[in-house]
Amino acid sequence: MAQFRLPYIRELHLPADLFAGIAHKVLVVYRNRASVEEPSRLRAHDTAKRLTYLSALCVLRSQEITDGLVDLLIQIVHKIQVRAEDRVEQEYVKELKRIAGKDTILYHIAEAAVEHPDGLVREVVFPVASETLLRDLIEEYQSKGPAFRRQVHTIIRASYSHHYRRMVPELLEILDFRSNNEQYRPVIRAVQLVKDYVRSPRPFYPEEESIPIKEVVAPKWREFVVEKEADGTERVNRLNYEMCVLQALREKVRTKEVWVVGANRFRNPDDDLPTDFEQNRATYYDALHQPREADRFIEQVKTAMQAALRSLDAAMPRLGRKVRLLPHRKKAISLSPLEAQPEPRNLISLKREVGERWSNTNLLDILKETASEVAAMIEGILRHCTSAEIQKNYVDTHGQIEVAFAFCYLLGFRLLPRLKDIASQKLARPETGNPCEYEHLQPILSKPIDWELIKNQYDEMIKYATPLRLGTAETEAILRRFTRNNLQHPTYQALAELGRAIKTIFLCHYLKSEELRREIHEGLNVVENWNAANGFIHYGKGGEFASNRLDDQEISMLALHLLQISLVYVNTLMVQEVLAEGEWMKRLTTEDYRGLTPLF
Repeated sequence: MAQFRLPYIRELHLPADLFAGIAHKVLVVYRNRASVEEPSRLRAHDTAKRLTYLSALCVLRSQEITDGLVDLLIQIVHKIQVRAEDRVEQEYVKELKRIAGKDTILYHIAEAAVEHPDGLVREVVFPVASETLLRDLIEEYQSKGPAFRRQVHTIIRASYSHHYRRMVPELLEILDFRSNNEQYRPVIRAVQLVKDYVRSPRPFYPEEESIPIKEVVAPKWREFVVEKEADGTERVNRLNYEMCVLQALREKVRTKEVWVVGANRFRNPDDDLPTDFEQNRATYYDALHQPREADRFIEQVKTAMQAALRSLDAAMPRLGRKVRLLPHRKKAISLSPLEAQPEPRNLISLKREVGERWSNTNLLDILKETASEVAAMIEGILRHCTSAEIQKNYVDTHGQIEVAFAFCYLLGFRLLPRLKDIASQKLARPETGNPCEYEHLQPILSKPIDWELIKNQYDEMIKYATPLRLGTAETEAILRRFTRNNLQHPTYQALAELGRAIKTIFLCHYLKSEELRREIHEGLNVVENWNAANGFIHYGKGGEFASNRLDDQEISMLALHLLQISLVYVNTLMVQEVLAEGEWMKRLTTEDYRGLTPLF
C-alpha cells in the first residue's frame, strides 16, 4: 500500500527546497523521462541529468502518495458520516408519515386551549388534533432532533470502532498536519492528542490533559464527547472525541486552513502566493491591470455600480411587463421568458445538404463539462491553450457565486451567468444614508457594500489573484480557501463584498437588456447541445468514470476530448466543402451566419 512506500522515499532525505523556483510542469517532464526510459538509457545520461530526473521522480511520487493518503482520510471521514445518516434516514422514512399543514394544526390547538383553559386534553385538544396525528408529529420531530443525532452517532461510533479505526492510526502517523492560522492551532493540538493516545486501551483521556473542546467538537456532538459523572466531574470520551477531531480536520484540510507537509494539492497555502509581492507590488498590479491604490479601485467600482443602478432605475417604467418588481414578495423579480427565435431557413437547407452528401456518417458532437465549479471555469478561461483573448464567459447558475464575480473582475473578464433563480436576486446599495434613492428598485435593494472591508483587504485580494493570472498556482488550490466553510476568513469576506458589487452591476445590465439575456442563452445553448448526447461518445458505465485512479480518469477524459475535437473537425470540413460552392455562399444571410456552427 501507498503508506508503506512513502517511508522508503523519505529515507532518501532529499532537501525540501531541492526544486525551489522550478515550475511544476518542468518537474513533470523530468519525472516522465525517468518513468519511461529503460534503466540502460537512464544510466547513459551524465550524472547531473540522471540524478535530476530520478530526484524529480521521487519528489513528485512522494507528493502524489501524500495527496492520495490525505484524500483517503477525507473520504473515510465523509463516508462514515454520510452512511450513518443515510441508514438512519432510511429507517425513519419506512415508519414516518410526513405531516402537512403543521401551522394550521398548531393554530387550532392554540385556539382550543385558549377557549377552554381548564378543560381536559382529551376533550379539548383531541377533537381538533387527534392523538394519532400528534404522535405522528412527535415522531417527525424526533426524526430531525436529538433522537436522530443520537442514532446517527451510535452508527458512526460502531462503524468507526469496528472497521475504519484500524486505518486511522497509520494515516495519522505518516501525515504531518500544520496550520499557519493561530485560530486553527487547537485542531493541530487535538490531532496530536489523538496520535498520542490512539493505541491506548483507556476509554477516557486523563484529567490532567489539556483537551481542546470548543474549537474542535461541534455543539451537536458535545453531549456525546463530554460525559458527566454523578459527582459532576466531566470526562472526555476518547473514541467519540477522535471522531469529532477527524471531522474538524477534514473541514480545515479542505479549506487549506490546515495543510500537510510533503503534499502538493494539500501543501502550505502560502506557497501558492508570490513570495516577493511586497518587493514587486507594482508589477503584479500592472499584470492584473488594476490600480495600485485601494481608494481608486473602490471609486472605480462604486461609480460603475451607481451608473448601472441609475440606468436600470430610469429604464424600469418602460420595460413594461418583461421585467416587473413585485413588492412584499420573497421572490420579487418577475422576468418574462425570451421568445424563441426561428432557425434561419438557409441554415436548415445547409444541414439537409450535409446530411444528404454524407448520409452514412453518424456525427454527434459533444462537449464534456469536466467540472461545474468556479475553479474549473476560471482555469479554462486563463489557460485555454489558444491565442484568443477571452473577455467574457457564459456560465450556468452554479457559476454565479459572489467570489466568482470578484475573481473574474480582478482577472479582467466579465462573468455572464444564466440565472435560473433570478426571482430571488437582490441588488446591493452602493452607499448608506440615502434609502429612498433608486425609487423603482426598492423591492430588490439589500444592504450597502462594506467598502472599508474591501479597502483593508485590497492587497490580499490582488495577492491571491496574481498566481491565477501568472499560472504559478492551480486555480482550485487558491479558491479552496474561499468556500462557505471558511466564512470567517477576512479576505473571503472582502471578496464576497466585492462580488456583491460586481454582481449588482451585472444584474442591472441583465434586467435592463434583453439582448444580453439572449446572448447568454445563445452562448450556453451551444454547450447544452454538446452535452445532450455526451453519453453516446463517452461510452462505458453511462458516461461515468469506470476507475478511481486519477491516471485512468485523465486518460478517459483526454480520449473523450480527442473524439470531440475529431468529430467537430470532420463536421467543419463537410460544412466548408458545401460552402466552397459559390451558390451556397450567396444564399447565406447575416442571420444564417449567426447560427452557423459545426455542432449539429
